Amino acid sequence: MQKYSILLLRLGLGSTLIMAGLLKFTTEGWSTDQFLTSATNGPFAELFQSLVGVAVVTPLVVYGELLMGAALILGLAMRFTGLVVSLYFALLWLDLLQRTVVDEHLIYVFLGLLFYSAKDHLFNLDDKLAFLKKKHKVFKSIMS
Repeated sequence: MQKYSILLLRLGLGSTLIMAGLLKFTTEGWSTDQFLTSATNGPFAELFQSLVGVAVVTPLVVYGELLMGAALILGLAMRFTGLVVSLYFALLWLDLLQRTVVDEHLIYVFLGLLFYSAKDHLFNLDDKLAFLKKKHKVFKSIMS
């Protein structure tokens, strides 16, 4: 039963990330600059506001959300994906920390850690690509 619950959480968060990425990708003129200037007011506001105008930030957010979502849905490199998801949402949580301590971003951080630590994910590409873990050490550390 636990494996099915984790699968549903993976599919849910993965589809949420893909939809967020697609929305940003298809919205003409969307940029992280507006978010970083208006939404940042926590203890790390200065750090996040220093990213305004950095050309690589917007594509990293858009393509990062799409890639994280696809990796969660496909069950690809779940250890690595879990860490990246946790880091991404931890940064969003820190950015919005002033408003509330516990919000959905913090819950997503914990979900990412769950995906990182869980073994034997159902319906995943890691099982299909298991031969890579035997050949290359780097794959052993990022795949579940």
